[in-house]
Amino acid sequence: SLENNLELSFYPNPAANQLFLNLNHPILHGFCRISDINGKTVIENKNLEGKEFVIDIASLNPGFYFVEISEKNSNTRLKIIKD
Repeated sequence: SLENNLELSFYPNPAANQLFLNLNHPILHGFCRISDINGKTVIENKNLEGKEFVIDIASLNPGFYFVEISEKNSNTRLKIIKD
């Protein structure tokens, strides 16, 4: 299968209240999942459209998290630090 991989950049890192995400191309019906280091999902956003998103992470405890953005067969994952 041909992978159409998403590239994700974000700021700030560490982040306190909001995480700003930028993709290399727009998505339709995208999915964002933030999970803790144990793999437990702590935030889910569905039906993302576009290429720039703001995720509210104020409710999360400080620590390391994984942010995963997916659309159809393409996905990308990165690690963030919550202040």
